[in-house]
Amino acid sequence: MELVQVCAISEVKAGIIKSVDVEGVKLMVTKLDGEYIVASRLCTHKTFDLGSSHYDDGYITCMLHTSVFDLSDNGEAMNPPATDPLDMYEVIVKDDFIYIKI
Repeated sequence: MELVQVCAISEVKAGIIKSVDVEGVKLMVTKLDGEYIVASRLCTHKTFDLGSSHYDDGYITCMLHTSVFDLSDNGEAMNPPATDPLDMYEVIVKDDFIYIKI
């Protein structure tokens, strides 16, 4: 596994989704309860980009069909039509940057 830099920690604010593309993978980054979270930003139902979707307290709602994903619970899909969780990434903070393993 390789460590890949996602962004600087200064770019990530609690309660806000930051969209990034890393090596062709669409990701979203946020800070929740003091922890950095990195997840795929593609809805598992129709691969809709969640980057501008409603985000509140760890839950992101797909604007296309209103499926909700819990970023604090392994990206779990909370309601249909999505049934599969979002891909989540292990986060490593080093030298003021966020990295993930891929």
